[in-house]
Amino acid sequence: MANYPMVLYGNKLIKKIKKHGYSILDLLNLPKSLAYPIAVFDTKGDGSRIALAEIKDHKGNNFVVSVRYGNGTQAEVNVITSVYGKLFESVVRWLRKGYLTYADKKKALAYLSGTPAPIAGALTEAELSHATKVVKDFQNQKIVEDNDIRYREFEAVNNQFNTELQQQIEGTLPKGHIYKLGIPNHILRSAGIPMLPIEMSASRASAKSKQDNHPFNLELLRDLPRLLNNPLAIFSYGDKTKAQNIIVEAQYDGKELLVGLHLSKQKGYIEVNDVRGLFPKDTYQWLNWIAQGKAIYLDKESIQEKMNQRRINLAEVAHLDLDAITKIVKDFQNPAEPYGKFQIGDNTQTKTLDEKQRKNGSQEVITHEDDLRYRLSKKDRSVVEGWLRKRNDLTEEEIAAFIEYTTPFDNKTALAMGRWFANGTIRLPEDQEMVIQAIKVSEIAKVDPLRYSSPIQLINTHSDKYSPKTRQLKKC
Repeated sequence: MANYPMVLYGNKLIKKIKKHGYSILDLLNLPKSLAYPIAVFDTKGDGSRIALAEIKDHKGNNFVVSVRYGNGTQAEVNVITSVYGKLFESVVRWLRKGYLTYADKKKALAYLSGTPAPIAGALTEAELSHATKVVKDFQNQKIVEDNDIRYREFEAVNNQFNTELQQQIEGTLPKGHIYKLGIPNHILRSAGIPMLPIEMSASRASAKSKQDNHPFNLELLRDLPRLLNNPLAIFSYGDKTKAQNIIVEAQYDGKELLVGLHLSKQKGYIEVNDVRGLFPKDTYQWLNWIAQGKAIYLDKESIQEKMNQRRINLAEVAHLDLDAITKIVKDFQNPAEPYGKFQIGDNTQTKTLDEKQRKNGSQEVITHEDDLRYRLSKKDRSVVEGWLRKRNDLTEEEIAAFIEYTTPFDNKTALAMGRWFANGTIRLPEDQEMVIQAIKVSEIAKVDPLRYSSPIQLINTHSDKYSPKTRQLKKC
């Protein structure tokens, strides 16, 4: 499956409960069961998958969960389309037909051998033996490291962008198209760009390319997602928490491409990083920004090479003190890069991104001395630690690091973050912004976020509290 959040819509769940006659309480621990299934099957060949979970319905049948990729109201997601108890003999039939795509062999063999005789009785010994052999002989695909998955997904985003750009150049791109440029990588996030999708409207790209003062060919934008994640420099544009200018290595008429990014802009039901500025920028102009102290991130080696090239033709940069800029670049300290499952030992980005939430609408600045107000209470800390230990894949050091990660947040947000992270329905720091939005929705809807299995479920359930026209949250 694609590496996107997994969602289960309430109306779909209610229909399945009515159809199959089970209780919603039977689905306790569903996220964990999905994260660690007995087996996964491909019965249709359409990219969807069916997971065999350890949890059972009131009849003793293990639940199967059908999942397919789809566009949700919030973002690209994996949608759970069906949940119900599956007859043992039907699962055996899937095994014998070669539908298996993943198996936890220990769990799968225990499932086959531990089924009560009345249930297994409809099958012959030969059929059970065949299914058991399928599991024993099955070779799981090598589990790809998270970084490899992200690289492949990023390449897919870049290739898709190039395909759509070519359509725009040829005049076949649908009107109103929005380019998806992916999620900010570690470099962009280190500069304070939030972990939100980067988007650009095709109409804006077209308009910017035709401006009289800096026209360019749309071909210049090829590989833009890749270029954005490997910038030459990043500069503040006024308030750096609201907008930044990114210089990328795409040249047009001897100038580098500037991408103006507006951060955390409301687009319908979600926030995105929106590309608003797009034009070739004279090298000497953005080099001067370094001298003016606007730099947030610099690719020192590449910038030094550009300055060496400019020294050959000093007429281009006669008014710049290249020696002074060279020293600034040499001494410049790039921001620390985020790392780890939840940035163990480094929650600087968390504190920056959460500043608005912690002010709660006031102008008061939260000082270090106030931090204790936002730490989990002793009781709630124990609750979160208990949730996390049930995951079985976290060390005590990682659990302690998670608790430290939640330090900048208020108690409600930290608790919800702990529950959802323990359930496996969020990843950190990737889904941090989504958690913050979900808590805002819960406050407006006056509901307890812990009643929901994920931030997306909470937001979807109370989407009526949004006003797409004004792009603001409605007051209850």
